[in-house]
Amino acid sequence: MKNKAMKRVILILFWSLSISHLGIVCTAQDKGDEKAHSMPDLNESAFKMTWPGAGVDELMAPVGLIDRLPPDGTWARFEKDEALITIASVGKMTVAEQPCRWIEVILEKGGRDLIWKLLIQEKYLKRGRNILEQALSVWHCEGWKEPLNITGMSPSVEFGALTFLLIGPDDDIRLLASQVVETKLGHFECAGWTGRQLTKLDQGEVDATYRQWVHERAPFGVLRSEIEYTANFDGRVRQAKTSITLVEVGTGARSQISTANRSVEELTARPFAPVAGWQWAVLPCSLGWRSMATRGLAMAIDRNGQEFQFMLAYPWSPGGAKYRPVAFDAHQLRYEFDSRTGGASRTVGLGVFALAQGVLASDQVKYVGIEKLSQEMPKEPPSLMGKSLPNFWNIGFNFVPERVDEKPILICFFDMNQRPSRHLVSELAKTADELRDKGVTVVAVQASEIDENKLNEWVKENNIPFSVGIIQGDVEKTRLTWGVRSLPWLILTDRKHIVRAEGFDFEELGEKIKESNDVEE
Repeated sequence: MKNKAMKRVILILFWSLSISHLGIVCTAQDKGDEKAHSMPDLNESAFKMTWPGAGVDELMAPVGLIDRLPPDGTWARFEKDEALITIASVGKMTVAEQPCRWIEVILEKGGRDLIWKLLIQEKYLKRGRNILEQALSVWHCEGWKEPLNITGMSPSVEFGALTFLLIGPDDDIRLLASQVVETKLGHFECAGWTGRQLTKLDQGEVDATYRQWVHERAPFGVLRSEIEYTANFDGRVRQAKTSITLVEVGTGARSQISTANRSVEELTARPFAPVAGWQWAVLPCSLGWRSMATRGLAMAIDRNGQEFQFMLAYPWSPGGAKYRPVAFDAHQLRYEFDSRTGGASRTVGLGVFALAQGVLASDQVKYVGIEKLSQEMPKEPPSLMGKSLPNFWNIGFNFVPERVDEKPILICFFDMNQRPSRHLVSELAKTADELRDKGVTVVAVQASEIDENKLNEWVKENNIPFSVGIIQGDVEKTRLTWGVRSLPWLILTDRKHIVRAEGFDFEELGEKIKESNDVEE
């Protein structure tokens, strides 16, 4: 069983490195040899400023190959080893009064087209935002088959090897020296970044190291991406590397998946959305146990003439999470399994479930989803006392704060929708001049989901004089990283940016500033 699982990991890895023979993806307005290949004239900034704000060289790394939005209809073709990847902006629509853009990625493998089409809110297509997490609608078409709405499935199921290309680095991100990148479109001096992405797979993981180069004339921002993969399965390591370079651009792209006759409700429906809490969607596997290491789960499937049987092993603790498998047919209709038996021993639970033939024939099961029926107790955020301040990569600010070299920093995590949070930010605004005279730099961070326009309006109306940021990406993970246990939450550092106080009241601020100065080494 382990050898089979290892083969799956290695196949996924090398499939991403050996996609061959990609044909033309987007049809330009002028057909055949007359198709436009000129570089689009783009006025959009290539970069998004982040903080802490040493200056214009402090920039956030791009996320995958789609770093920004060009004018609609623009397409960009990348060369990947002996293959091609083409990305296109293929239409606009409005959802909940927000402008959205359709982005299409198409591959041709073995003479069979593989197409993915994503609907993204334009305001979320920013550096630092994971495009796969922000998609309102995801459609997939393989060969001659009908397009399928796969919104809400696991990215590894939705996109396969494209996951590595569309997510990009998310850890250990560092700025590289500028470099002249040679392409078929010419030579360009580019800013560059390096970073890592760790992807958990069945009984293994893939550690990808990225080096990415961006230029303002690349339609989607990225001009070249180099990726080194290391697949580790039970200590067995396989390595490979690849590069993706922009080779051709044009305008007049048209979608290969038609969504014109579908309603907004149908387009944005989440057929795999869980009834309760959380869900992991997988393809039904063969006999034997299959581990989902990133979730701490393992499952086994047995098909026979009477029913589709599903066995699930999961971490168990008193009052902990409980799970339920569900099935989906080819039309994405949902069916619940019946519970047959189960139990727990020490830290492991085991459940046996079945789907009767009369409910859904076993050979008609297209996907299996595992729903979490109750949430686990949240982790206690770690204390940052005495530790260096985390970086601000996942926080975007309305403007770049002043330089903070050798200055204490006061950070206020808040929620504009909560009265105590609004009150605290207002009080900090009233004392901003006094704090500045003491050499303290103040920033505030919106730490829950909110409409950015409303936040910006509130900041302007209340004359907040310091930088206000908003968490981009996984809010809960970021709050956990910063040790935020409740909102509002204050963090104070010394001049070396070591945390000296956290979770204190506004009335204690003056004393905390004095104490932090006294304990500096």
